[in-house]
Order: sequence, then C-alpha cells, then structure tokens
Amino acid sequence: MLIYRFSVTRPKDTVEVWLIRNKYSPFEFQFVNISKGYICPCKFKTFEDAVKDMESLKSEGKIIHYERLPDFDFKPLSVVASKFEEEIK
Repeated sequence: MLIYRFSVTRPKDTVEVWLIRNKYSPFEFQFVNISKGYICPCKFKTFEDAVKDMESLKSEGKIIHYERLPDFDFKPLSVVASKFEEEIK
C-alpha cells in the first residue's frame, strides 16, 4: 500500500499526516494524523481531491503550510517475511 506523507503546519502545531486508501473502501482516500493518532472521517475519491481539501483549509486559515514528504510503500509483514525466507534459502 502506497502511503502519501505530508508535514502540515497549523496555527498551533505541526503534524505529520498520511493520506492512505480506506481499508474498507479501497477506492477512497483518508487522512490519518500520525502525530495525534487520529483518522479523519473525510473521504476523497482521488489524491487530487484530498490536496484540494488541504488547499481549502489553507485558504480558511486552518492550515498555514503543508509540504509533501517522501512517500513510502508499506508492505504487510507476511509479504516481507516471505521474501526474507526466499533469500535465506
């Protein structure tokens, strides 16, 4: 699963936010505030829609600045373990 990462500066703090595909609806994205352990109930059809939402929050003054951090591809432990086992053989 590809995880899109952002650093978001708000008026009172800076947090790391991930944009991930919804577990139960893989055709939707959701923001997860990693710094606070909060899953936003908002759902977006595309990556671009999610970024537009951040732009909207920025124009409202709820977000001061955001920047994209390097993405990473999260692989389930079972996939990582099987590749490791293959390398050992």
